[in-house]
Amino acid sequence: MLKWPNDVLIEGKKCAGILIETEFASNQVQAVYVGIGLNSLLAPDQAAALDDYVSDLPNNQIILDKFLEAVNEYYSIWCNGKFNEVLLLWSSLAHKKGANISVKLGDKTLSGLFEGVDEQGALILKDSEDQSLKTITAGDIYL
Repeated sequence: MLKWPNDVLIEGKKCAGILIETEFASNQVQAVYVGIGLNSLLAPDQAAALDDYVSDLPNNQIILDKFLEAVNEYYSIWCNGKFNEVLLLWSSLAHKKGANISVKLGDKTLSGLFEGVDEQGALILKDSEDQSLKTITAGDIYL
């Protein structure tokens, strides 16, 4: 399952994640740094490794090659103005609409129902206190 915005879970345990940092100068993007982590053979406590779930795990080079092929394919789709196709696929693999979640925003935590992701990729939360829809662009999600 995909957990917004950047984690891959197996049976509720984190198996992979992506971290993106953007460098700005004069309100323009100067660089984007992407870090990707995947637990293939071993995992920290409370996490998952692919080897625990796949009987014939390919070597890391094959996994990397397949991953980069997929990134290239979906990046091309996005560059061609078809972000909605990527969003639909992501949504089909994410936690289900209506799932209870909490979002930690600095020192504040919001709780409510997952309502999906908007066309910019922001999380939509139906706040449990006032039933309003909140657009979340960054935060830690707890299922």
